[in-house]
Amino acid sequence: MSFLKKLQESQVVVQQGAFLFEVEDDTTSKYSKSETVNSTCDSNPTVQAEREVHGTADHCLGEALRGNLHVFLVEADSVPEECLAVHDKETAVVCSVSPPVCAVSSQALRTQVEARGTFEEGQPSFQVLLLEQKMRMRNLSFWVAAASQLAREGLVEDIGVSFCTTAQLESAIHAAKASQHRISVVRVHLSLLNVNEPETAALRRLCESEGIALLCEGWEQATLGMGDCDPPVEEARGVWSLVESEAVSRLHEGIRKVARSRGKAVRDVVLRWTVQKGLFPVVRCLSEAGVRKVRAALEWRLEDSEMEALDACAPPASAFASPRPLHGWSIIAMPLLLFRAPFVILWHGGVALGAVWQRFLEALTHSPAESGRLDRYLEAAGVGGEADDEGVTVVYCSGWTPPYLHMTSNSLEEGPGTGGEWTVAPGVPMVPSSRLPGFLGEGTVWELSVRGASRLEFVPNDGNGKWDKAPGNRNYCVETPGVFFLRDGTLEPLEPAPLAPENLEVIQKGPSFVGLRWSPPCGEKRKTRFRLYLDGLPVTETEEGVCEGRASGLTASTTFRFAVTAVTSQGVEGPLSAFVSVKTGPPGPPGRPRFVRVDEERADRVTISWECPEDTGGVPVSRYRIYRDDEEVGEIQTGRPASADAGAGSGSPAPCLWHPRLQWTDTGVIEGENFRYTLTACRGPLQSDASEAVETTAANPLVVPRLGDGRPHVMLQAFHWGSCHVRGRGGDSSWYSIVLQHLDTVTEAGVSMLWLPPPCQSADAHGYLPSGWYNLDSNYGSREELLKVLKKARTQGVAPVLDLVANHRCADAQDEKGEWSVYRQEPSWGKWAICSNDPNVRGEGRPSNFENIKYAPNLDHSNPQIQADTRSWLSWLCSREVGFAALRLDYVIGYCPGLQAQYVESVGAPFAVAENWNGDPQVLNSYVRSARGRVAVFDFPTYYSLKGAVGRNDFAGLRRADGKPQGIIGDDPARAVTFVENHDTSHLEIVGGPFGDAHQVLRGYAYILTHPGTPCVFWPDLFDRGREASEKILSLIRLRTSLGIHAQSGVFVDVARLGLYAAFVSSRHQNCQRGGGDLAVKIGSDDWAPGGGGWSVAACGHHWAVWRRG
Repeated sequence: MSFLKKLQESQVVVQQGAFLFEVEDDTTSKYSKSETVNSTCDSNPTVQAEREVHGTADHCLGEALRGNLHVFLVEADSVPEECLAVHDKETAVVCSVSPPVCAVSSQALRTQVEARGTFEEGQPSFQVLLLEQKMRMRNLSFWVAAASQLAREGLVEDIGVSFCTTAQLESAIHAAKASQHRISVVRVHLSLLNVNEPETAALRRLCESEGIALLCEGWEQATLGMGDCDPPVEEARGVWSLVESEAVSRLHEGIRKVARSRGKAVRDVVLRWTVQKGLFPVVRCLSEAGVRKVRAALEWRLEDSEMEALDACAPPASAFASPRPLHGWSIIAMPLLLFRAPFVILWHGGVALGAVWQRFLEALTHSPAESGRLDRYLEAAGVGGEADDEGVTVVYCSGWTPPYLHMTSNSLEEGPGTGGEWTVAPGVPMVPSSRLPGFLGEGTVWELSVRGASRLEFVPNDGNGKWDKAPGNRNYCVETPGVFFLRDGTLEPLEPAPLAPENLEVIQKGPSFVGLRWSPPCGEKRKTRFRLYLDGLPVTETEEGVCEGRASGLTASTTFRFAVTAVTSQGVEGPLSAFVSVKTGPPGPPGRPRFVRVDEERADRVTISWECPEDTGGVPVSRYRIYRDDEEVGEIQTGRPASADAGAGSGSPAPCLWHPRLQWTDTGVIEGENFRYTLTACRGPLQSDASEAVETTAANPLVVPRLGDGRPHVMLQAFHWGSCHVRGRGGDSSWYSIVLQHLDTVTEAGVSMLWLPPPCQSADAHGYLPSGWYNLDSNYGSREELLKVLKKARTQGVAPVLDLVANHRCADAQDEKGEWSVYRQEPSWGKWAICSNDPNVRGEGRPSNFENIKYAPNLDHSNPQIQADTRSWLSWLCSREVGFAALRLDYVIGYCPGLQAQYVESVGAPFAVAENWNGDPQVLNSYVRSARGRVAVFDFPTYYSLKGAVGRNDFAGLRRADGKPQGIIGDDPARAVTFVENHDTSHLEIVGGPFGDAHQVLRGYAYILTHPGTPCVFWPDLFDRGREASEKILSLIRLRTSLGIHAQSGVFVDVARLGLYAAFVSSRHQNCQRGGGDLAVKIGSDDWAPGGGGWSVAACGHHWAVWRRG
């Protein structure tokens, strides 16, 4: 027989008083629960006397069973042996457990349940495990998940909860269903008799719809002071009580009136009223006579008119005093040295909490997303486990598996890196960390603790020679105990997880979307972003401080459940808020197709693609119409159902609502012609507005260059420091027009990337102090002239390289204090966008942890708004509207390399090179790792070595001890951009003057244009050193591209000494040997030629020559 069936037959739930044989006076029991009827108290004279008056516990139990009372409520730590003896298929036991505050896990419940053992083999110990809320905790869904584990193990059958709100019960029901179990009972109080209370009505409706029984606790309190109860209600120990008021007086008068007319005790009237309202009273029977009275009260019924009269005087919720959540324990004020601060503990019944415990206890009132989540939260907050202030713990975000810490500390405990001694490199391996639930994927967050340390100096590494140094090529260092978080070069104390957001509500809904709003966590002062969950899965994340979100792609006329979490700037996620349920609207018309783009453009065809509308109307789109120059040229079916009820039902977002990206190819194009495409979404007779238009030209496309793609790339820096002042013939044309005139020559030679100057409006003539991000008029020319250069370059297969200056930006207006901190042009900002430690402007952003530039306001790239605006700007510059296809990142030492990688990825991860002016290969390699390998670097180590070698005619420094070339091309050639001169080195004395004369410059190009890495040719070297130099450089470019020499080609350095450098280079094999490869090169005053036959001179000059095989 099911539990609900037994409950319906029993009508009431008998609490453990029937078995514990206890008699109460005005305040407490005459003896404790440990003195229950068993062999240990047979000699107790008080017990013997009470037995004579009331009968033994087994007699009470027998009377209850004879009276058809088969449902018993017991506590896990005091289940009587009599209950064990009679448990059978006709008896149901509801086991009440009080989860311990600090041990949130299924094991905490299992310990209480397993203490009683099982009644029979294969039969659960209890039919229902009732979770008591001793502290009015709101994390019911977590406890339900923990209880479900016990049900899977066969220790219980069903789950119950107590004293919860409708929202909390919804969350608990959802958690039970997710674990393939159900909530069968809810323990409530007498206020449920008043069906006119909104919360009461909502809770009852939910329980009725889910088939949940309501156990009524404290029903006797309705008769408080009326004097005819057994036992007297003044002595009953319910957790709820009625506050003396006019409402209570009306209630008492109504009960008395019915009792007199029916000749019943007031207690029997209330009991009968409770039962007929659909509740199951919890009764405490202390004698056989009490059992008989309860049974007798269930054998008669109140008339409808009597029920109406009692309902009319049902007290409001305000008439009930709040339950004593901590059951009357006393306040103990204790100065404890936890978290280094004395505070007051609320110890079962207090009113004041220290700040730390307040946060700790409030954390227990939320619903974690999965088992163990709160344990990890407490760990991150520094509560429980080993105290973090006993040492230093480093939490590190890294892709290394695992990373190592090479370290030294002042800890006096035994172990590596203690007592002031450095570890032996690479140091100590870190272990996976669980301190940041919901942060990144598994294996990316690591930690290492050094007990007893108050100072720790360290450098992370991969265990194989790659190091993650602090900015400025320094070691990381902490000077105080605690937990510290290291990510992207920033080391700071680890923040505790935030609490759950509050007041989640629906503010907007449609056929396929829901908009929600919420309040930040109570008392949370930190800036947090928020993660919105739909049926337990994350669907979107807001920007920092934005307390509104939207879920799209939902089916029409369907109910969904939402919750939200807070996430700190470090990525630490807090627990889920209370759930909110909402039903989407009926189906509607589809919105416009989104993200239309040209995927392929050829001379004979154009392929476009798009995504379905964000708002499909709650039903799938069935077809799309394609228009070329406003004329319909095609239609494509999606294969999705178009009926209005396709999405009806309940559950998660239907996978059929949004289809994968669709493509359509137009073969009716004419080579060289421009075309404009739009689309509409259709379902039946309904059709959306036209999408945004895309324009394209029917021509063979540009292949976007990428790092390590195996192609023989050559970059041309198409400007110099004085280009902003140069005018063409007649003085009325711009630098862009000069570049346009030379593009054919550049393209013919095989240049694949064209590095152009910064394109935006700038406070300086050179473009490196940008102001108007979306203004493409500059000292190099107008927007129209720039777009001509970009379009022609792309048409000829040359990728325009954007010189991206994102670290700083000049304001265009002064604030009230006369500081240049107002940005009126888009994106419009204020002082909040500027770092607070900027050397010139008193910004209001976060301080920069990197190198501030002195000439313009440094932007706070830790601000999500700055990040979003930078991505939008970059996306526009690399769009077809403008046309850049590769990136050069200016002044990368000023902001986070990890963000730089994100910016590069936001535009498809094209070829990108960073200006990190440093001659130390380790520093540059460390930067590349911090940027996750998304960015190459200008090979300054090779530049310095090559310049010195050519100038001294001594090439020994071009070969390392391991035989590889000097510089980044010897470490990571795919991410090395070599050069002989650039716009800075050509005029700055800090590098010792220019590279050299024309002959020396050509020797430099003979080296970089034949070796691994990506060579960059300087415009003045190609066009301003005379015809001979220009032809020789062009011949070297042609030779490289014709042989397919690329960034990762193999090289064998045959000779590197005074007077001579010689090497063999292979385009096909990275492991090139002496005499092998496709090309041989010699530089220096001494003679040399490749041995063997089959070699011919391909290019030569003063003290240099290049051979090709065949």
